[in-house]
Amino acid sequence: MTEDLNKTMNSESVAISASALARTIAAALNEPNIPLIHRIITVVGPERTQAFLNSTLELEAQGGAMTSKEDRKRTPGGSFFYLVRKTVATSEHRQIWPPPRKKTGEGSEGVATVRPKPVALTWEQVSALVQQAKEAPGEAKTVKITLIGRPLKIIKQAECVILSMKGKEPGAFPKGLPTPPANSAITWAVFIANKQWEKVAASLDKQPEDKLIVEGYPLLKDGMAVVLAQSCKSVLLEQAARAQKTGG
Repeated sequence: MTEDLNKTMNSESVAISASALARTIAAALNEPNIPLIHRIITVVGPERTQAFLNSTLELEAQGGAMTSKEDRKRTPGGSFFYLVRKTVATSEHRQIWPPPRKKTGEGSEGVATVRPKPVALTWEQVSALVQQAKEAPGEAKTVKITLIGRPLKIIKQAECVILSMKGKEPGAFPKGLPTPPANSAITWAVFIANKQWEKVAASLDKQPEDKLIVEGYPLLKDGMAVVLAQSCKSVLLEQAARAQKTGG
């Protein structure tokens, strides 16, 4: 059978197509994976494929080959593919058995994953989206802003002091968010009850390196950004309190 098949392939290899040759080899090996055989012919050529077939048929005539675990005999097709795998160059191997492609989502595979680059929203888009979001607002259980820094001017009133603190210009944000416009740092008018202010005033006065820590409720009133302080501390006083607790 081997001799007859080789004669047929030698005499007709030029005339028959790769598809027909793949079917002929598949029939000789009783191998159903015709597309893989066709790919091997396309990559290594019909002559080398014929040589792999000859080696496989000779191996089968000698009793066949075992799997790498030696737990079962390879099928003729399995032996053929094994001979190809261990013989062809790395570049040819990648063409015949390309690396598996990443999954693009649940239940889908076979297509390379292409992640689109995040596109930041424009502020024109933001305006419309904010209006949509405000149609069904959720409930924020906690609303608080923290300001840390040194005030320059203190305005004293009967029950409170008022000072202003300007935020830093924003740093980097996660990709996809709208880019803050230039000069977007907010200047806050901070209202602090006298009782709270008196706890930190002396430390801020005497120690230029000390900083105020204000936690409070932020709001907008007539175009003004206001913080009503709920907690007022200083960095150095907080450090001293922690050191005292730990015995330092």
